[in-house]
Amino acid sequence: MHTFDLGTARHATYELPEKPGAVVATSDPSRLAIILPGRIDLWTVGGTFDRTLATWDCEEGLRGNDAACAMDGSLWFGSMPEELGTDGKPTFAGGLHHLRPGESLAETVVSGMECPNAICDTGDGIFFADTETGKTSLLKPDGSIVAQTLFDGAPGLPDGAHMDGEGALWNARWGGGVVVRSDRDGLRSIQLPVPNVTSCCLCRGDTPLLAVTAFGSDDVGGLYLAPTSFQPRLEPKLRLEQL
Repeated sequence: MHTFDLGTARHATYELPEKPGAVVATSDPSRLAIILPGRIDLWTVGGTFDRTLATWDCEEGLRGNDAACAMDGSLWFGSMPEELGTDGKPTFAGGLHHLRPGESLAETVVSGMECPNAICDTGDGIFFADTETGKTSLLKPDGSIVAQTLFDGAPGLPDGAHMDGEGALWNARWGGGVVVRSDRDGLRSIQLPVPNVTSCCLCRGDTPLLAVTAFGSDDVGGLYLAPTSFQPRLEPKLRLEQL
């Protein structure tokens, strides 16, 4: 796991016991929640294990992938297969999971996915995508799933997503080399120097920053920062006092 302090420009790397799928902030500034195979662990900032917060149904060969907190303080995250099937084709064995406040076992809400990504609470529901198929969807509060077309025509495939203070949705585009912002006026693209853009978010400060993670064909990853005029929203966190 990597951390980067915007104030000091200090980069730190922490070894974890298993491959992490995602990391989210919690209501306790000193602790992070990390999605690991079959469980969600709490870690103190600095890399010390605290405790296992909850578990999730993780079949052999699956791992976590992408996560976001909802406005109610709950956690949404994806799972995906580590490898293709024996025939070299996607298995669609992954899914979208939800850890509700007060519970210690996450529920599988959507199954039959290959690579869940772009998880984000938009206020109207949970936006998510399957990078393998390129499809984006909105899971509404009543449980229905509605196909989304916000990023139709954007290059590449949908990866990590983020909502800004104006309610516009941003999406990192795997294989497209861009981050795309979708609002009522259409799409706005920001070009990156590498093709595989994996995640994006806006950071608070005197001058807001757009932070993007991406890597190239040589599998060398990087964090890219750029000043922006767009303001971040108050990002929801995992509420530990309810779990």
